[in-house]
Amino acid sequence: MVKKMERREFLKTAMTVSAAIAFSPALAACGDGAAYESTSTEIRESMAVDAPNDHENYLDFVRQATLAANSHNTQPWLFKIAGDTIEIHLDHSRRLPVVDPDDRGLWISLGCALENMVIAANHAGYFSTVELPASAEGIITVRFETGAEKGSHPLAQAISLRQNMRNLYTGELVRTSDYAALTSIPLEPGVVLLPVVEPGRIKEIAGLISEGTLTQYSDPAFIDELVYWLRFNKKEAMNTRDGLFSACSGNPTAPRLIGKMFLNPKSAAKTAAAEVEKVMSASGMMVLASENDDVTHWINTGRVYERLALTMTNLGIRSAFHNQPIEVPELRPQLQEKIGAKTTLPQLLFRFGVADPMPVSVRRPVEEVII
Repeated sequence: MVKKMERREFLKTAMTVSAAIAFSPALAACGDGAAYESTSTEIRESMAVDAPNDHENYLDFVRQATLAANSHNTQPWLFKIAGDTIEIHLDHSRRLPVVDPDDRGLWISLGCALENMVIAANHAGYFSTVELPASAEGIITVRFETGAEKGSHPLAQAISLRQNMRNLYTGELVRTSDYAALTSIPLEPGVVLLPVVEPGRIKEIAGLISEGTLTQYSDPAFIDELVYWLRFNKKEAMNTRDGLFSACSGNPTAPRLIGKMFLNPKSAAKTAAAEVEKVMSASGMMVLASENDDVTHWINTGRVYERLALTMTNLGIRSAFHNQPIEVPELRPQLQEKIGAKTTLPQLLFRFGVADPMPVSVRRPVEEVII
């Protein structure tokens, strides 16, 4: 009976795939390659430091902020320009209730956007004063004043180049001087950086990542949420200008009908093995941890990560998140123990190393995130 059921499922899948391939309009829907490349390049054009007025500068600060790292490329932010300030609001319509029920990752994403904004403003000749919210109901407020030296921020040009590289890495080690630069970046209050470069410890953490992947893929709600935010081809990515585009992870593009078929509990083991392979191809791993689990520390974690990611970009070092042991509650204490973080809580886990270039993700236009 089991063999008959397996054969039946195989035939059902094969027939669906064959039908989709035969239906040429569906495959044509995976096109728009030139438009995608043009759009992804346009939104990452170098910033201007001589805008005609403050408002034009502020709009550009928002654009630079939207290029920040963020969960599932949900771009969970809204911005309000008021006088000499920009408010950064959490867009609750872009929550990830399954993988991020406390909005921890979304507030970290806002911290990344904040860091880009402050760097872009400084590069354009502005000082920034930041006010963080006291609770999840609050907003981030950034006030600007002129007087900074234009064109002088060392991380500004990396904003348009930074990206998460989720493909296999080459296995090369980063230079000692570059590693020293990464581990000595300025931190924010309550945030610590914990590098992991010993092969044995990396392998142990890879085991937690594998276990976390298996746990998540056994949850149909997780699969549904992931599929919702996946963009299986360029047309989908262009239509929404958000989400996780398959090609950015080194996966082939396909019509949604076909792509969805390979995301289910049966693919858990293969996905977990691929995650481990990617981790073991890196030079090392890093954890950002904080003293508390609250909005302030989440935002500060995002600021430090973005600062670190931009520094890596300048050095030609790539990075990618592997947050499964943090997202699965029962694994977080185990990760905490393995990295020796007795008094701090892991917030972000990522690998770093050397990798070949990959397609970059697109972003929504500035006018869609202004309120």
